[in-house]
Amino acid sequence: MTLALDTSQARKKRSFWTMARRDAATGYLFIAPQLIGIVIFVLIPLGLVFWYSLHEWNVLAGSFRFTGTANYEKLLSDPAIGEVMSVTAVFSAGLALLNMSLALGLALLLNQKLRFMTLFRTLFFSPVVVSLVARTIVWSFLLQSNGGINGLLQMIGVEGPNWLRNLTTAMISVIVVQALKNVGLNMILFLAALQGVPRELF
Repeated sequence: MTLALDTSQARKKRSFWTMARRDAATGYLFIAPQLIGIVIFVLIPLGLVFWYSLHEWNVLAGSFRFTGTANYEKLLSDPAIGEVMSVTAVFSAGLALLNMSLALGLALLLNQKLRFMTLFRTLFFSPVVVSLVARTIVWSFLLQSNGGINGLLQMIGVEGPNWLRNLTTAMISVIVVQALKNVGLNMILFLAALQGVPRELF
């Protein structure tokens, strides 16, 4: 009788820890660092931002007072909200269009069997890993009125604008700089998708 119970318990333990459960546990272990990072650095900060937005916090006075939706009402009644939303929409649309177009074009180019493709992939991806400080210093120098871009234009007899002082050129400059920052990452994703297509479909 005791042997039968031991056998039954062992069978139950084995049936619980099945291959599917082991595979699921392995998968969860692999994604656990990413999930923990998302919770700590994305979800919790977003929750705190929403919580703080319902309060009036004066750091100098040391006061923290609940105001409800007063901050949102003040935001929506601000006369500049329309201009801010329109500028944000233009920036978002321009960034998405330029980034995706460049990324797909570069992925199609680098998917060809040409020489030095590994070097070109590295060059196009390198802006992704460049620090924000270094990128800001380089682009601020290039976009100055007497900076690198206008210097190149002067060599061919063109008088370049003050890129960051004009509304149109400032928007274009910001979109281009941000698009070039992430185009390498999207290029790699497009390239991986292209290389996964079976050759008989071409």
